[in-house]
Amino acid sequence: MNAIRTTKTLKNSKKYAKMGGINIFIVATLA
Repeated sequence: MNAIRTTKTLKNSKKYAKMGGINIFIVATLA
């Protein structure tokens, strides 16, 4: 379950990495 969610988050992270990789990292950790 977590693995699938992490993969989706990583894919989205790449998309939003330009806007703020650090923020995405924090959100992914909290989410």
